[in-house]
Amino acid sequence: MKMVLAQYTIRSKQEYIFRTNRMVEIAGASENISQSWNILFTQADKMGKKLRRVSKNIPFCMEEVKRLFDERKLNGIELFCGGGNDTVLYDSIETYLEVNKAFSRFLLENYPGMIPMAVACEYSGDYDKDYANLMKQSDIEKNKMISGQSDFILPFSMMDRTTFQPYSDIISIAESSVRVTDEAKAKRKAGLKIREQDETVKLLDDLITKKAKKVYWLLFMQMEIIWEARYLKCLRTKKITTVA
Repeated sequence: MKMVLAQYTIRSKQEYIFRTNRMVEIAGASENISQSWNILFTQADKMGKKLRRVSKNIPFCMEEVKRLFDERKLNGIELFCGGGNDTVLYDSIETYLEVNKAFSRFLLENYPGMIPMAVACEYSGDYDKDYANLMKQSDIEKNKMISGQSDFILPFSMMDRTTFQPYSDIISIAESSVRVTDEAKAKRKAGLKIREQDETVKLLDDLITKKAKKVYWLLFMQMEIIWEARYLKCLRTKKITTVA
């Protein structure tokens, strides 16, 4: 078996996070991305694949890793996690593909709109050379991939014009009924947990939500005053016409 060096990332992270202006959903989107690598290793474990996370308590020894790979006691080991990327060394290309399939499917079903990307190259033993090759493969893949959002929608579906995704539910936000997409629901689910634990997020969310309602009310009142003034002017001039 030939070992494979792989790198994972989430495409268009900023776009995914800020496709909404709701504080809870922004916080939830950021949390979903931060949990993505935990999901990767959890899905691998459910498949019976033994992957080890990077740890200060377990010193890295390549000879030991090779021995565990040969004895089928380990299928992969995390080498580096940070900067929005995760680098993993697998015992074979087959393991890499199987884990990718489970990881991608789980994200597709549970985190709509979050697009994972993975690239791999054969491990030669020269880490610097292999990592440079991995970065080259990553650049090529980024240029080949479609934009990081789902936009498949039936012609009779109601659409969110910010994300171009179909609405899937109606929920209550600040005592108002609001249509949301599957992506928004997944972000909101994680964001509400953060809101309960983080007073800053709760404060900002309350301020933004209440301020928005107040702004909409003021705009409505202002428009009502404008139309009333136009109507009275028409009465005075005895020219009641349709005002555009």
